[in-house]
Amino acid sequence: MGTTFEERMGNLSQKITSQRHLKTIKEAFVMTVPLTLVGSISLLIGLPPIPATVKNETLLAVKAWCNSNVGLLLPYQMTIGLFGLWATLAIAYCHAKNMKTNILLSCLIACTGYLCVAARPVEGVMSMAGLGSVSLFAGMLIAIFSVEMYHFLLKHNIKIKMPASVPPNVSAPLEGMIACGLVIVAVVAINEILIIISGNDLVRLTTAIFSPLVATSDTLLAVILVCFLARLLWFFGIHGTSIVMGILSPILMSNLIANQAAYAAGEPLPYIFSNAVIVTWGLSLFPLAIGMVFFCKSSQLRTLGKIGIIPSFLGIGEPIQFGTPLILNFDLLIPNLFHFMFNGAVPYLCMKYGLLNKPIMDSTLGMPTIINVCLTSMDIRAALIWVIVIAVDTVVYLPFLKKYDKRLIAEEAAFSEA
Repeated sequence: MGTTFEERMGNLSQKITSQRHLKTIKEAFVMTVPLTLVGSISLLIGLPPIPATVKNETLLAVKAWCNSNVGLLLPYQMTIGLFGLWATLAIAYCHAKNMKTNILLSCLIACTGYLCVAARPVEGVMSMAGLGSVSLFAGMLIAIFSVEMYHFLLKHNIKIKMPASVPPNVSAPLEGMIACGLVIVAVVAINEILIIISGNDLVRLTTAIFSPLVATSDTLLAVILVCFLARLLWFFGIHGTSIVMGILSPILMSNLIANQAAYAAGEPLPYIFSNAVIVTWGLSLFPLAIGMVFFCKSSQLRTLGKIGIIPSFLGIGEPIQFGTPLILNFDLLIPNLFHFMFNGAVPYLCMKYGLLNKPIMDSTLGMPTIINVCLTSMDIRAALIWVIVIAVDTVVYLPFLKKYDKRLIAEEAAFSEA
């Protein structure tokens, strides 16, 4: 019965994670991480978080020099400032690759359609103002639609058929010419029809549609619910983090980019909920590893703790996750759920009430968590809050962990006697 249940849950997990649109979006946003990191670093160098009230003349001189050299912000403006374009390109690339259609042409078509919608000329000049996070959701739709339509047209032989004597590298682009034109015309036509009907283009409409979702997601209840669902799915053997983050990635990235834009403009940061809250604060199994190393007596948990404590400190929880194991482990279910909900709620509340800066950088996998939490919000207070959170997590785990440890000790003793 248990095997059948596990197989069913495994099949469900496989179906969800392999759904081609979710898979495409998840892969695409992973591809954009280097750009966002470079852009974030550029933003912090160009506009260093040095308060104007600081009395150190050297720091004030550094701040003044950085602010006067606008070239330092160019990487930020060309990465995060154009994030809608790069996200469209990445989604088109991943979707074309997954659908096994012409990748280069798919990317060119999607980006052309996106620019026709998001960079409409104003008095004969193409505006770059709409190429950031404001057009992210429109870019996602355009990329997926463009690749799907292009693939459909080629599949149904709506293409120019070239003689067999023409080399493939020449015939492939020419064969897709008709499909290419039809897709771009379709994107532009849909956008113009929306303007005629509603008075708004695709960018404004998608922003209006997704704005309530973005606003609702930036609440304490949403953070707790996301952490709860991610861990509950993990309990059943489903990669909850992958599923939840695959769905939320566009919203969380949009929130982070909006915060960076506000920081660059010297305005209050609007959002709290981002990858930093979930990935940096919420995913570490470090408290459980501490409990295993210092408080457990069974050889299994002590050995596992020694193996997993450093990776978990670096935000890599798989050794503890699968070695314990936490899947279908009712002994540790309650503290495990509490741990992740608590770790999401505390930084959210601290940011909401001004005890911690809101995030302006994405989390970096493989970096010590205590450093990561400071960098994402550029706030040294995060280190102290993180230590307190980890201490509370460890205390909550202990009674449940000791009970589980006693059972393993008994099993090890019975095995050695046999």
